[in-house]
Amino acid sequence: MKQLKFDEFHRFPNSFMRVIPVRFNPLSLLKSQECLRRRILVYLFMWLAPIYAFGQFSVSYHQSNMPFVGIGYDMGNKIRPEFRLSVDYFLTDVPVEVVLLYKIETNDQYELYMGLGGRTQVFNGLVIPLGVSIYPFENKKFSFQIELAPILGDIDVLRGSGGIRYRFK
Repeated sequence: MKQLKFDEFHRFPNSFMRVIPVRFNPLSLLKSQECLRRRILVYLFMWLAPIYAFGQFSVSYHQSNMPFVGIGYDMGNKIRPEFRLSVDYFLTDVPVEVVLLYKIETNDQYELYMGLGGRTQVFNGLVIPLGVSIYPFENKKFSFQIELAPILGDIDVLRGSGGIRYRFK
């Protein structure tokens, strides 16, 4: 049997298909500078955020039809800004969300909050989250969360999610 070269075109017997060997080029994944910047931002967020999380920082994960991870900072007793990344998308299309949450009512066992923010990429628009955090333990580091957030923009969407949060205190 004849040894085939990598770049040759070959025709199988009794077939009309042509097989073209493809070389993998890692640089072809980086189609533009914008794609590269987004990837760097996502990787930095995923790997460096937990390392520098201390004090009032918190990390959360919400599961829904549009799941997301978030990192927030408790500013005083009432305000928490949060940066969120959706997690079920290709790296070139990762939606980014920034919200400012206001704690309406705080108790030893739960915390009721609402907020206002914006979302880019998929379902662009205004985000208005309303949720509750339930603290099963006394130290308030770990909580379960339930959130309802209308996303108003090009297409109006109502997102309901449940998740967990860990605070680094």
